Amino acid sequence: VTDVQLGQSPEAPVGRNALGLPSSVAAIAVTGVSHTPAHPDEPRFRVGSVTLGPWRDGRLDSFRVSDVGFKYPSAGGSLDLKSAFVLGLDARRLLAWLALPDGKRPDVPPAPTLDSVGFDHVSVMSPDGGPVTLDHLGAQVSWQNRLPVGQILTIHHLHVPASLLASKPAMRQAVIAFGRDAVDTDFSVNMGWDPVTHDLHFAPVEIVADGLGRLTLDLTVGNFDLGLMQQGGDAAVGSLIVTTFKSGRLVYEDHSLVGRVLAAVAATQRMSGDALREQLLASLARMKSPLPSVPRLPAVLAAFLKNPGTLTVTAKPAAPVPMAMLGVGAPADTAARLGVGITATAP
Repeated sequence: VTDVQLGQSPEAPVGRNALGLPSSVAAIAVTGVSHTPAHPDEPRFRVGSVTLGPWRDGRLDSFRVSDVGFKYPSAGGSLDLKSAFVLGLDARRLLAWLALPDGKRPDVPPAPTLDSVGFDHVSVMSPDGGPVTLDHLGAQVSWQNRLPVGQILTIHHLHVPASLLASKPAMRQAVIAFGRDAVDTDFSVNMGWDPVTHDLHFAPVEIVADGLGRLTLDLTVGNFDLGLMQQGGDAAVGSLIVTTFKSGRLVYEDHSLVGRVLAAVAATQRMSGDALREQLLASLARMKSPLPSVPRLPAVLAAFLKNPGTLTVTAKPAAPVPMAMLGVGAPADTAARLGVGITATAP
């Protein structure tokens, strides 16, 4: 422990319920913590190192932990983590809430805020199978006037073996039917809120299944009051009522999923994937578009089915549409209201 200054935070009230917390800690480091039980079936753990600091009046700049392991022999489970971190943890409002007298303390405590958090090289074993592995999980937040105006979430290389889905036979069989013994996925969300225009942007939300396909969503929502949403309750509900849909774009890029789905479905009907494809193409050739505003829908779907590449769905209404109106009327009315368009591009 280095350079510890004990004293009450100047932001905490002085009195009976005042918190006697250190106002400043430069750094605390712990290394080599472990527990080995006497009985081999009991849980055990290890922690290679923990470091935290500086801590200044309710804000922790950095918390890091590395080489963490938990084992539950009796349950057949384990968790291994190479490293994890939390940066910019601000608990000043929570500490002030804790210091209030019981009669003056609001029922809901203010949540601490943070700038970023991350976990690297995680491996989890369960009685059902495994391991489930994850290269990286991270989140970053940008703050303005205590509002999270920017948020980025990233999941890199999540590996889920089919053996883990033994308790869910339908899902397990689906994975195996697609010719895979595991699902490997990347996922990311990039969200930004403009405090001037009150536009909320998701640009983009992306899911990538290794060797199967990529799905990307760009979305803009208007009249979104993040301050009211943070308050929760009636304020949040009132904010959602006036929220509008401004634009959206959904793109699917096929890497092999369409062919695998056709082959899996065809196998249940004792036919080949190519025969099923031709059957579906013949049906599309006779079909009339159920969306008058998108008259070429059957032709676009047929082009994508015949030569899977990229399928793009766009929505750009002439004027922002209240979110409460999205489900009003028939699907054709909704598509026309949103200005929906669909295109297919060969690989």
